[in-house]
Order: sequence, then C-alpha cells, then structure tokens
Amino acid sequence: MRSYLLLLFCASLYGSNFVLGSLLLQAFPALHLSAYRHAVSSVFLLVYLKIIEFINFSEAEPFYNRKKNFR
Repeated sequence: MRSYLLLLFCASLYGSNFVLGSLLLQAFPALHLSAYRHAVSSVFLLVYLKIIEFINFSEAEPFYNRKKNFR
C-alpha cells in the first residue's frame, strides 16, 4: 500500500508541474524559474547525499587531482 501511495504522490507532483509552470511563467521570467528549480533540487540532493553519507565533504578529492584511468 505504501508503494502505491508513493507512486500516486510522484505522479501528482509530475502532473501538477505543467499546470504550476504555466501559471508561474505569467509572473516570472523562464530563466529565473529554471534557476530556482535547479537551486532547490541541488539543495535537496546535497542534503540527501549527506544523510546517506555517500559523499564526505571533508575528505573530498578535487576533480583535477584524480588519476586518469582511461583504456
């Protein structure tokens, strides 16, 4: 039952995205809405990654220092 409720929740969020997007486009420029959407989703993703400890920010290695293992 929980799976069906989560599926219904995701489907309702996806479906309402088009309606709310068209309403918000009347009040705000498209670039602002896109930037806001990416900023909010990035914050939630970083919080989620920190919660599951997938990424450790204190010991993260910069991208340019990584070894290149190309075949």
